[in-house]
Amino acid sequence: MLGINLTVEQLERAFSESHLPNLGGGYGAQLFPRTSGVETQAVLDSVSFAQSSVGRVPVISKPLLVEAKRACGRPKDLEDLRAL
Repeated sequence: MLGINLTVEQLERAFSESHLPNLGGGYGAQLFPRTSGVETQAVLDSVSFAQSSVGRVPVISKPLLVEAKRACGRPKDLEDLRAL
């Protein structure tokens, strides 16, 4: 799983418009072999796609993202939960 650090506004737009910001714009990204709180197969089964500067990319479903962020519980994840 690839995590891209987005602002609250970018996160809202990603889910409301299925659009990600320009991924070449210096955004921090992380690659996760698994994510706390969700099963990999469930993520793959419910993936949707968003348009980005590099084409269509798979995006975790909003309900599973909420579960994963709740399970992580880091301050940034809790802030993202409020935005979601």
